[in-house]
Amino acid sequence: MKNIIYLVLVGFAIMTFNACHSDNHQTADSPADKPMVVSHTDTLAIHQLVQQFMNYAVEKNYAEAAAMLYEIDDNDINQEPILLNNEKMESVRIALSKFPIDGYEINKMTLKEAKDNNVECTIHFFGTATTKWYFKPVRYLGEWRLCMLNSLTGDKPISE
Repeated sequence: MKNIIYLVLVGFAIMTFNACHSDNHQTADSPADKPMVVSHTDTLAIHQLVQQFMNYAVEKNYAEAAAMLYEIDDNDINQEPILLNNEKMESVRIALSKFPIDGYEINKMTLKEAKDNNVECTIHFFGTATTKWYFKPVRYLGEWRLCMLNSLTGDKPISE
């Protein structure tokens, strides 16, 4: 009888310990708590995306440039980047055509994790005029997608 009571107590103690450390509670070492490491390969992929977009714009391939842009719906739990709809792509295409780009430089890339990145570019147009453009590359399901930010409103998509 003592053995049965002892086994019940040990079993109860184990169940209590497991309940306190269940999979529903993440520990400090869980993968979800660790930020994504941005590798050299990621940096190159982002640089190539921005460069491709800007080259399309310089070459006046505005539709191709606009077709590269994605946006994130803040109401989407997964925050999946989606391609701009036709109306927004046309808006970007028109904006690009009104201010033909003569050249550009990629000034600064701040890459932190899948959804917290920023690329700053200096854009040259009308000979000596310059402005800054900001891109927000986002990694989703292992692929980088190019979002563009409105520099006047900070971390807001250009399409709003």
